Amino acid sequence: MYSVIIVEDHKIVAQGIKALLLGSQYKVIAMVSDLMALEDALNNNEIHIILLDIRLGGDSGIYIAKQIKKDNLSIKIIGLSSSTDDHTLAQCTKIGFDGFVSKSSSNDELLIAIATVLNHQSYFSSDIVAQIQNIKAEQDINPNLYKDKILTDRELEIVRLFAEGMSYKEIANTLNLSTSTVDTHKYKIFDKLGVSTTLDIVKYAIKNNLIDF
Repeated sequence: MYSVIIVEDHKIVAQGIKALLLGSQYKVIAMVSDLMALEDALNNNEIHIILLDIRLGGDSGIYIAKQIKKDNLSIKIIGLSSSTDDHTLAQCTKIGFDGFVSKSSSNDELLIAIATVLNHQSYFSSDIVAQIQNIKAEQDINPNLYKDKILTDRELEIVRLFAEGMSYKEIANTLNLSTSTVDTHKYKIFDKLGVSTTLDIVKYAIKNNLIDF
């Protein structure tokens, strides 16, 4: 019996995954939506695999994966998301995700992914395999291609909030930052993306599916 934790902030999605695994060789130990709850579950259970939504409303799934991989290399992590832009996938491969499954994938593919990863192999769902291969090929030619452009979790948050129409003050209040810190992050984002206006940031967010309409 393999122990599983589902990290997902949409309860209906988490319940659906749990129902899929019911009666199989997998036991869902916990369904959580943030790093604190995940760490609590990890401290009290032996876990084999984490199914992690990388677009959480609170803690970023990318950030959570970084923290888990620091101290729990034996735990397998499969990323789940409807957003599959190149920058996100580049981050996932850099951090060491064991697999990545698009939320548009079938239930059977998720089960195949879990079994594959637990067999110490990586798995990327069929609709993004070519994208992953292209990213790796580009990185082989130019190792710094994505390294310099990858946004941090905080920068991604700020990109999303700008794209949602928030002002500097609103973003600062939402993230408990000063407006000057938000401004500093903005110029770092400009530099990484090679843009010069907040409108360009909004266009980037739309192009890379970082906001919902």
